[in-house]
Amino acid sequence: MGTPATPQTGQYHDTFTLNETGSPQIELHGIDSRHDIYFTLPQTHVPRSAKIHVYYAFSPSLLPQLSHIKLMMNGTLFATIQPTPGQGSGSDSKEADAEFDIPAELLVHDNDLSIQFIGHYTLVCEDPANTSLWARVHRNTTLDIQGDLLAIADDVKQLPMPFLDPAVVQPMNIPIVFPTTPSMKAIEAAGVVTSYFGMISENRPVRFPVHFGTIPKGNAIVITDTTSNLPAWLSLTGPNGVNVSGPMVAMRTNPNDPYGKVLILAGSNGDEVLAAAQAVALHTGMLDGVQASITGLTLPAKQQPDGAPRWAQTDKKIALWNYANAEQLQGDGTAPLNVYFRVPPDLYYTNREPNSELHLAYRYNSIPIGPISSMQVRVNNAFLGSVPLIPGQEASKKMQVDVPVPVVNLRPFSNSLSFDFTFQLLKKSGCQDTTPINMQGSILRDSYLDLSGYPHYAALPNLELFANAGFPFTRVADLSETTVVLPPAPTEQEIETFVTLMGHFSRQTGFPALRVTVAGPEALQAGAGNDFLVIGTGDDQPGFAKLGDNLPVTLRSGQITVHDTMGMFAPLLHHAWWKAESNEHTASGELTAGGTPDAVIEGIKSPYATVGDRTIVAIHLRDDAAFEPFMDTLLRVQQSSEVAGSVSVLHGMQFQSFRIGTEVYHVGSLHWWTQLTMWFSEVSWLVAVVVFLLALLLAVWIRQWLRTKARRRLRMLED
Repeated sequence: MGTPATPQTGQYHDTFTLNETGSPQIELHGIDSRHDIYFTLPQTHVPRSAKIHVYYAFSPSLLPQLSHIKLMMNGTLFATIQPTPGQGSGSDSKEADAEFDIPAELLVHDNDLSIQFIGHYTLVCEDPANTSLWARVHRNTTLDIQGDLLAIADDVKQLPMPFLDPAVVQPMNIPIVFPTTPSMKAIEAAGVVTSYFGMISENRPVRFPVHFGTIPKGNAIVITDTTSNLPAWLSLTGPNGVNVSGPMVAMRTNPNDPYGKVLILAGSNGDEVLAAAQAVALHTGMLDGVQASITGLTLPAKQQPDGAPRWAQTDKKIALWNYANAEQLQGDGTAPLNVYFRVPPDLYYTNREPNSELHLAYRYNSIPIGPISSMQVRVNNAFLGSVPLIPGQEASKKMQVDVPVPVVNLRPFSNSLSFDFTFQLLKKSGCQDTTPINMQGSILRDSYLDLSGYPHYAALPNLELFANAGFPFTRVADLSETTVVLPPAPTEQEIETFVTLMGHFSRQTGFPALRVTVAGPEALQAGAGNDFLVIGTGDDQPGFAKLGDNLPVTLRSGQITVHDTMGMFAPLLHHAWWKAESNEHTASGELTAGGTPDAVIEGIKSPYATVGDRTIVAIHLRDDAAFEPFMDTLLRVQQSSEVAGSVSVLHGMQFQSFRIGTEVYHVGSLHWWTQLTMWFSEVSWLVAVVVFLLALLLAVWIRQWLRTKARRRLRMLED
């Protein structure tokens, strides 16, 4: 479908694919099977017309006159697709497409598009489980909806609406506007409020374009720490017309768009606007009406390490029902049942504990199935085992089993478990099994994954943990131990990088960045005990110069330099004939083979902390033109391993990752015995030295003991 025309004022035109709703490729099997796609329309959208463009295919063995696909919207049938007759008595199996109108009155706020397949390949003795019974609906099937925009009242109590609805399909984009060049405190407030909207978005990233002065059309957030610079239409006045002082949150109609809203966070100084942002992030009860004064705001206690609400707590068993509902954990075998969960990125899986335990409780209809029915269990698409589904006479048979999960198959942060029920019908003679059977299976609420006992101890630098989960900054979910270093006069793009990352971090933790600190390069000084995130473009960030050769890679004046971080022994280690080959060090030629990178992300141990190991992650964009590809690519690959190692460089729309240098430091703690074992494994030659010394001491002691006994014996003989 072509790009939709720009709608007129007061109207909208939305197009989205089934893939964008989160639907996989739809494979329908058997005599009667069904797949439901759920999608939500924004509250301000009133549909007037709708259509669907379906891309589909049928099995060539189907009888065209008896087989079809039914399309239903919220339970009402609106279209039927029949296969085209092919050669012989079967159907044409070529890929096809068709477009159908959807009655607008069928559409509501929360919608259910049902795709039901009815298939037959013979008139007699039909096997419902025959592999020739299938139809496919592609995930690029497109919905096109047009209608009117609905103006809504100004009320901050309805936040996060209308700025963000996590269930809607449309791309999430919330502009941040500063009336004038912002202070560091105003930028800090922007990071707090964007972390709230990122947290609400749950499963999809949000972009926060930053503007100085101009308010774009649609919904936007205006942040100011000087109420006097607000335009007249945004003036915050009380009932008597006097300007209101103190932290303030208000909602107004966008002057550039009568159907858009502006959320205003204001204060007479930086601390006040920060308090307004924290009130929004906590969704406090003080938010009510057209505008709300924030007084007596109390922040929750500082978060504890690894206590993020969305991270599985490893001091207890991880119940699968905490991450999926009953509907997601039951099915008829046509599609796997998936559970997605996040583990703390710093879990340390010791060699002594190679497997965790997955306790499965499941239920299924045992009457119609044959002896080779089973349930396949996978973690991150790695096969764990095949659990038997034993036939019986119970309509609802409950079973339990423990499945070992090799920890090597667990990803460092975001993980998935999938359960695929494979039902095989019990074959009977005389065509007695020709009627459809309602086969169902489900995972029960007492299923759990046991990761208790694994310590928190992460080896850094590791940019994969940063891209996946914002670690180590998110180790404390409110970011109270994080300082973001921006240039003295940050650009719109640099601020957008910061606020978008705050949204990404809180989307992973489930907690807003209430205590993040934003500062200039002067924060990089001896004795600084925080983790630092340093952001800059071109040569405008003095912080990169302050870090100097501590960074493995520098990007200055459009030229990249790779530093050897192996120290004074580098010549010996590089040129000695006995040097062991290792992937720990990457030659500069490999890093720059594609030319000067568009952006560089690198992680190092902070040279400023005097107590404990702290981290610095530096994000350096080559120039302004590199910003859009950097943000698009980072958000696209953030849950993959494309960004990893200690240095990751962007060429075009692809990251390449390297480990430069050999320095490794750790965050977290281990039992002393485990630390000793690790230390000996890293310096195995020392074991021989220790054994030799112990043997020498033992020999000396035995010699002395034998000499003492000999003297006693001689004295006895003399006496």
